Amino acid sequence: MGVVYKTIPEISNLGSAGGAHLTYKDLKKECVARGMPFIEVTGASFPTLTNWLLTYVLRPKDDNLIVQYDNYIENILRERGAHELIHKSLRLSYLGDDLDEKGEIIKKEPKVPREKKAPREKTESGLFQGTKKAYTEKLFNMGKTLEQTVTKVCRKFPEAKEKSIKIWYNKFKKAKK
Repeated sequence: MGVVYKTIPEISNLGSAGGAHLTYKDLKKECVARGMPFIEVTGASFPTLTNWLLTYVLRPKDDNLIVQYDNYIENILRERGAHELIHKSLRLSYLGDDLDEKGEIIKKEPKVPREKKAPREKTESGLFQGTKKAYTEKLFNMGKTLEQTVTKVCRKFPEAKEKSIKIWYNKFKKAKK
């Protein structure tokens, strides 16, 4: 049996369907599954992992090593007291499904669809009703002075800015002329 040589593009397309390139996480998986020492994988850069994989690409894969690596990393994190960094989605072996004790997939309850809100009504001038600006316009149209308008709007909307009310009031005043 002759030696089979892999090219760099073939290696970069190892674990992907459709020929997409490996991500850093995928590259780590490939190296761990082929027996790269865990301590080396932990600190390895992308070029280091790629070089190692080019050298040992013909080794058979053992997916149990990926789970062992995940447990190894979690043990290190526990020893260092970094419990907040332990999460199932950070494991190399994570596939995206939640499993119970029996290994069966936990089905999530479907989300309840939200009720659609009624469209907001607009005033004759195109402002949304119930806003500070619309209330300012209403008071202006009723013939209130600037001081009365500011007082009433601030009473109804405590977060209203006096400067904004004055600007809106003067804008309505100019538009009426």
